[in-house]
Amino acid sequence: MISKKNSARAFLILALIVAMLLALFVQRRTSRIESTISEIDQIENGTAAEPGLVPTVAPAASDAPWSQKTQQQLSLLSEILASRNDNDPRLDTDLRELTHETKAAFRIKYESLPLESRNERGLIVFLLGRELKDEDDVRFLAKVLQEPSCESFTDCAKSSTASFNRDQEDHHAGQGAALAYPQLVAVKSLDRFLDKKNQPPAGLVNTALE
Repeated sequence: MISKKNSARAFLILALIVAMLLALFVQRRTSRIESTISEIDQIENGTAAEPGLVPTVAPAASDAPWSQKTQQQLSLLSEILASRNDNDPRLDTDLRELTHETKAAFRIKYESLPLESRNERGLIVFLLGRELKDEDDVRFLAKVLQEPSCESFTDCAKSSTASFNRDQEDHHAGQGAALAYPQLVAVKSLDRFLDKKNQPPAGLVNTALE
């Protein structure tokens, strides 16, 4: 029989996923209205409108006054991202036990990457998601889950118009998983975080479900 603890854990994960899916649905429904408002603001003010409910944009990772260690880890991260080698052993030797500052730098790096860089963005989510320790860490994953879905590797905003027959269904399914890679990694990270063995603080669990 399924224990009460496992049932509660499963319920928390399900509630989180449902909440994020609802947020994505609402966001997609209102995107056109927000775009129109943005254009009007630009015409009236002569400047680009700031999107609602988005924190102040942080400086570029290369411009921030990071410590020497953080700069070294950022440089290593950029090198690994450029190589597209997810099995680089340095991921488990040099990019472990990240400081709060380094995590902040990695989050800025994530935001600087094109939406279409699904593998690169997913790798950063993996690095940050395996070390969830405070509310900033959890909120980052929640933000990743709230991102609009990516429809194409060439342009996330454009849906693929290609039709698929049965022989192509497996390929199409694999492509869909690759397009949702950052979100899949975020869900897996939260699953580990909510595992009873980790015994996460109640406050962080509540943050994950906000």
